[in-house]
Amino acid sequence: MEINFAGLPKAIRLRARSVGPTGERRVATLEETVSSLALKWQFVPREIRKGGSESLILAVALKDDSPAVLKVGLPGVCDCKTESHVLRIANGTAYPRLLEHDEEYNALLVERLGGRLSDSDLPVSQQIEVLCQTLQEAWIPL
Repeated sequence: MEINFAGLPKAIRLRARSVGPTGERRVATLEETVSSLALKWQFVPREIRKGGSESLILAVALKDDSPAVLKVGLPGVCDCKTESHVLRIANGTAYPRLLEHDEEYNALLVERLGGRLSDSDLPVSQQIEVLCQTLQEAWIPL
């Protein structure tokens, strides 16, 4: 499937511009970056996800057709290296499981979780309980 990178969320383009030439270069080369990572990690890009401003979030399908998410961070504002350390330590507990990390591209490939809690039919009080439980599970003293 072809991804239309012209449809990149406005927030990402604005944030890249605020970073300066390195941010603008990252946006200009996103298509090449995704193509390289798709070959390296054997995934098929599906769609650009909305909501981020410091990274491209892309829904992808792995070679076994399981869903995953590619995150390509803007230089200087999204530190995927540190995030990869946290995800490795958590090992899928209260966080998505880290599948791959590429420091050069400042990119992560992670398992895709379910839908947004805010889109569920749960009352707000139950959503808060779910969030609190997840935070308790995620807390790891270092």
